[in-house]
Amino acid sequence: MGVYLAEPIADTIAVCTTAPMFYVYYRKLKAADLAEKENIV
Repeated sequence: MGVYLAEPIADTIAVCTTAPMFYVYYRKLKAADLAEKENIV
């Protein structure tokens, strides 16, 4: 029974850690892209 409970918990923890990391990375990537475009123009 523990295996059936552990899998959704592990998936939830994975989503809760991956989503904020991706969000921070995407913000930095977007800021660098905008800064690069401002320097070119």
